[in-house]
Amino acid sequence: MIVDKTQFAMLDDANYSTVKVPEFGEGAEIRIRSLTADQRQRLLARMRAVNEGKMLPIPGGEDSLACAMAMVDEKGIPLFSEADSEAIGRKHPALVTRISDAIWKLSAMTKASQEELEKNSKATPNNNA
Repeated sequence: MIVDKTQFAMLDDANYSTVKVPEFGEGAEIRIRSLTADQRQRLLARMRAVNEGKMLPIPGGEDSLACAMAMVDEKGIPLFSEADSEAIGRKHPALVTRISDAIWKLSAMTKASQEELEKNSKATPNNNA
């Protein structure tokens, strides 16, 4: 089946996961979703601009910004806006890092997840007929 423009646009392809946050009590979890391609590109562009000295550091850091972009409620509605990244950055680094590490993995932004994507794409035949 060849997917058309409407089908492509309508696809809910976000991946969801939960991260244990014992700081909030026994059994507490935060729900996250993968970053969209647009969010990922904006985040990477900001990180690149900061590294090149073209932009001031991201308030709260890139881990905090990723958390602001990807933490959602049970319906998938964002808990925060990107403007909240500075407030998230004031939380304990272990908490923010635990959540952001899960976001990076879910969003295929770790070396291991990139290698897995490459392996899967090589295993998929390309029939240009």
